[in-house]
Amino acid sequence: MEGRCEKKGKTQWAPRFLRIYGKRLFIFHDEDSEKKEYPLNILDGANMLVERDGDCTLKMVTHREV
Repeated sequence: MEGRCEKKGKTQWAPRFLRIYGKRLFIFHDEDSEKKEYPLNILDGANMLVERDGDCTLKMVTHREV
């Protein structure tokens, strides 16, 4: 699975491109950077809690936030 989303920053929302490989979520700046660059972050789905935060917002909680 893959797709575009927005990440909530300190002052504004930033566009991101997500791709799932197995149990890992890869985060890129955009679709073009996914083919040329390393990801901004890689999250392990086995250690992540996904919560609904509003009508169309998901909140991913990792070990850093616990």
